[in-house]
Amino acid sequence: GWLLREFAKAAPSPLTNSLLYEMYKLLPNDTDLTEFKRAGLPGLNFAYIEGALRYHTQADNIENLDERSLQHQGAYALALARHFGNVGLKQTGEGNAIYFDVLGATLLRYPASWVLPLSVLILILFAAVVALGLKRGKLTLKGIAAGLFLFLLNLVAASATVYVIWLLITTIQLRMGRSLTDDFYRDKFYFVGFVLVAVAVTAALYSLFRRKVSTENLSVGALVCWLGLLLLTSLYLPG
Repeated sequence: GWLLREFAKAAPSPLTNSLLYEMYKLLPNDTDLTEFKRAGLPGLNFAYIEGALRYHTQADNIENLDERSLQHQGAYALALARHFGNVGLKQTGEGNAIYFDVLGATLLRYPASWVLPLSVLILILFAAVVALGLKRGKLTLKGIAAGLFLFLLNLVAASATVYVIWLLITTIQLRMGRSLTDDFYRDKFYFVGFVLVAVAVTAALYSLFRRKVSTENLSVGALVCWLGLLLLTSLYLPG
């Protein structure tokens, strides 16, 4: 918590979130920070995340380094060295924080101890919405259950469609003698295309679903799934 508060004061264009730390804890490998953590010393870990296919390969070289990322890390190093060089380092013992940046402009954060109370509050608000919907006749238990089932069906359908297209692209690329690592993983147009396909499948299916189930039931049914994921992550991946 203390480190993040001081980081937020000094870091130019902070790009980070506490989910990254949760993933870091699940990694089977160590990083340069591991030895410091074992010694009980708090620290900040910085990493590049794009171009992962080049990591630890012959293509992991200066030519493929994004100069903007290097500039960003250099700006971090200078600003944080100046800042931490002028603050006391004795009061660093503080609980973990939940944090995320807003478009790299600022860092929002709150104590990790708030996670469960906020989750309980959301659960209460959700129950109140369902109770109000049932009372006013906008929702039915059968309709909510149908909304949940159709939401999960939609996830499967959209994922399956994208996967089939991916297999077709893979087959065509290989038949043309082209390596997928040459352009596929670097081409954002493929990524945007897959997102648009998923949106199209979702929109088409919900247009069909609405003929059988009301929009309110579809919406609340989908929220049941998200609420379940919220409670699970609050318990096991609070970051």
